[in-house]
Amino acid sequence: MIPIINILNHRNILIFIFIASVVAISTALISEYVFGLKPCILCIYERIPYILTIIFSIIGLGINKLKKITLVLCLLTFISSTILSLYHVGVEYHIFEGTSSCNSAPSISNQTLTIEELRNQILQNQRPSCSEVSFRFIGISMTGWNSILSIILVYLSYVALRKTKYE
Repeated sequence: MIPIINILNHRNILIFIFIASVVAISTALISEYVFGLKPCILCIYERIPYILTIIFSIIGLGINKLKKITLVLCLLTFISSTILSLYHVGVEYHIFEGTSSCNSAPSISNQTLTIEELRNQILQNQRPSCSEVSFRFIGISMTGWNSILSIILVYLSYVALRKTKYE
């Protein structure tokens, strides 16, 4: 049997990061476009780290000389992803107040709008509030799952980075 630590080299971890990031983005897009779960603005922001790490992992897998820098970038990206997703969990549990863009109500300015302009503004702003949980899987919101995945990927990125130090 192969010890787990021997499997955790930079290449395998970058492959795992790539697959996990593709699955995370795919899950978010399928939830939105197939199942009709509208994401809030923080949910949209939480997709960005996965898109970045897909790019970083492809670069790290393709150009061996850049493996350390791509692992550092993945680590920093997943740390920011963890912070953002834990903040979002805090907003869901009303520990933190969401940003002004988290409010689901359309912004009404002092300018005079026609009925059609007001209707278009309302229809374009159909995002739920960041504190509303639209779906839970075994009692955990998608944001909670994102936090868990981000923490795991921080750890794996760190392990791979430490291992490259000794290679």
